[in-house]
Amino acid sequence: MVVWTHYEPYVPPVLGPPSEMTAREARLAYEEAMNSKSSRIGMLEAFAAINCAPFGADSESVDGFGRWLVDNVAPDPTEPRRLADHWYSVVFDTGLWVGDLIIGENPKLNWRLQAGGRSHISFQKPVIGGYESDPRYSVDPDSYVAALAHRGIAGRPVKASPIWEYVVTSAAD
Repeated sequence: MVVWTHYEPYVPPVLGPPSEMTAREARLAYEEAMNSKSSRIGMLEAFAAINCAPFGADSESVDGFGRWLVDNVAPDPTEPRRLADHWYSVVFDTGLWVGDLIIGENPKLNWRLQAGGRSHISFQKPVIGGYESDPRYSVDPDSYVAALAHRGIAGRPVKASPIWEYVVTSAAD
């Protein structure tokens, strides 16, 4: 049973899919995400602690949290293919944490607001960029974690290294 005591879900300043936001709204949402990143990661760490889930910057802790997430994420009771409401916030917080882990592995990388047009899957979302080999390339930790959580509610297996392998691979340039 997941304990939600003291976990305050993230409420973005603009609601809706980033691809449907105006450029101004997307910039506001991005800036708020970056400004709240430290507190959101702190919230995630406290949430992990109260639920006895591993949490840390080493591969064992990162993957332990990933497996805990997959094992504990819950579907929406009325729409079983969607996550239950609070889990979207946990996914968001986890995406911020994973993004910072990627940057920790390769400090040349950075957070940025994805441009590139509405057809880009991560359009107007916070992504990790700064790859010297291809300046247009980016990774989207939030989407990766969301896909992992959806595997959990679908009961589909995950790799033994559900997050750390993604971190190390994404940090490579």
